[in-house]
Amino acid sequence: MTIRDVLRDATGVLVAADVPSAQIDAEWLLAHTLNCRRIDLHTNGDTPLQPQSHATFAALLARRVAREPLQYLLGSGPFYGRLFHVTPDVLIPRPETEQLVDFALRGLPERPANILEIGTGSGCIAITLAIERPTATVTATDISVAALRVAKENATTFSVLDRLRLLEADGYPPHPTAPYTMIISNPPYGCEAEWDHLQPEVRDYEPRHAVIGGDDGLAVIRRIITEAPQHLISGGDVWLEIGMGQADAVIKLIATCGDYSTSQVHDDLQGIARILHAQRR
Repeated sequence: MTIRDVLRDATGVLVAADVPSAQIDAEWLLAHTLNCRRIDLHTNGDTPLQPQSHATFAALLARRVAREPLQYLLGSGPFYGRLFHVTPDVLIPRPETEQLVDFALRGLPERPANILEIGTGSGCIAITLAIERPTATVTATDISVAALRVAKENATTFSVLDRLRLLEADGYPPHPTAPYTMIISNPPYGCEAEWDHLQPEVRDYEPRHAVIGGDDGLAVIRRIITEAPQHLISGGDVWLEIGMGQADAVIKLIATCGDYSTSQVHDDLQGIARILHAQRR
């Protein structure tokens, strides 16, 4: 069979399995198998696919049919214009989180800063901030040792390990070195009741502790907000990604704390209130 034939058949298999973006996923998997660009599949569509390559591709295709996320199959996912190594030990980077970083960078002058990320996973947020702000020092925590290994690998790839401190911690570091200029997080904000109704890619493959934030989805968010003032400099910022429908509850929580001078929630590209900013008095 030619590359074109294999792509056509694979796309049909993925469509039948209700896999989103079936054709694109088939192209990514075959390009990964052949170690080529997606465009090369079309320019060389009449080339026969060798039996070993066909077998490798078929195995990957079967895993995608079972709804294993494309990024785990490829071993990487894009974030802020860079490819980050990902495994099932970490949450897959998403466009909404790119917006979180974008907003945070706008409020972070290009001068020395001390940044804390809570729940770093692949390290994509912390590493991106370190790259985009070369004068910043970043501390990143995660409860998962396996996730920290992935983050360390990514930090090494992007040459920021000298400015990135990775710590195993459930939230805030037990021994912070100094007050932080900024605290940022994409915390788990899903509700327990939502778990069984999530896409199979999330429910069956991504780490549950990185998705579910308690009965109301606010358990981790609540802790970050209430404890942040004791870790921030005066005027320091908190940036959080939050879930759909959580904005009012989070703004109310910030007002109740009494330690913040301002708070605002920004919409994501879908018009969902998603990016929280709060500033310590």
